[in-house]
Amino acid sequence: TLNLDFVSSADHHPTVEGWAKTVDALNTAYVPGTFATLFGWEAASDRGHCNFYFTDPNHALRPHGETNLVDEAMKLRKGGDVNHNARPEDYLYRLEGDDFLVIPHHTNADGGYYWRAFPWGAPTPLVRMVEIMQGRGNMEMDEASDRWQSQYQDNGGSLRDALAKGFRFGFNGGTDNHCGWPGRLNRASAANLHNVIVTGAWATDRTREGIFDALYGRHTWVTWGTRAIVDFRVNGSMAGSDLAVQPGEKLTATIRISAEDALWSVEIISEGETVWQRRFTEMDVDMTVDLGLAEKSTHFYLRAQQRDGAIIYASPVFVDLA
Repeated sequence: TLNLDFVSSADHHPTVEGWAKTVDALNTAYVPGTFATLFGWEAASDRGHCNFYFTDPNHALRPHGETNLVDEAMKLRKGGDVNHNARPEDYLYRLEGDDFLVIPHHTNADGGYYWRAFPWGAPTPLVRMVEIMQGRGNMEMDEASDRWQSQYQDNGGSLRDALAKGFRFGFNGGTDNHCGWPGRLNRASAANLHNVIVTGAWATDRTREGIFDALYGRHTWVTWGTRAIVDFRVNGSMAGSDLAVQPGEKLTATIRISAEDALWSVEIISEGETVWQRRFTEMDVDMTVDLGLAEKSTHFYLRAQQRDGAIIYASPVFVDLA
């Protein structure tokens, strides 16, 4: 079994016929209350890739739907450019609505013409989730780190780069295995199960609507190589929340983790810096952390690592000084 509660598709700009097959497969697998499926696809380009997700297979943003991202971009990009797919600047600042997710994908990767780093522009509320980890590696920082499985540096497309620009988003992760095996790094399943990246969501139920609302609300955590359960809050506000505080108000983080090996390192990160860190011999942690007094608008997110090397993230809480 998959040992998952929800899953989605993310094929590269499917054909009309391919989309119909995808919809049929996702509807067949959907068991409301037990196993949820979302509809999705990937808009790939030479200037950044984004995945779109929604609960309605007939959404206007479906491949070749009324929004027509692929066909419209073909008109825009004709004239010698072999890339005919929508670039992020073609849609991030004109799409509207709260019934879909647009998630920038492997943002700090730079693998040549078609896999360049994501071009973070002006912040837009449309981007509510960003992929922090996947099969290509960790996109949190713009520096290489064996420990954190980050192989890219000096590209300017990391999640820290986007947060510094003022974007507000939660974290998600996935496989990007291109083989239709959710929860596996690639087809060589037995050899690579440890490194699988999954997204956890604090949802009200296992329905399409429940999962979508949790993702849209940014109430998520991400794991690499573990199925740890994570609840991170600041002043009681869940990961992903906007927290309004008064100047001088006390800030307290709550950390609850149930891991699968000793928590070798647990950190709270703010504006690219570690503001608190501790090592544990236990697999389970339930504690509060004093973050001082509110002096400015900022954000806090959790990063942790098990003794076996597995990695854990919880989405930021965004603190707004009144």
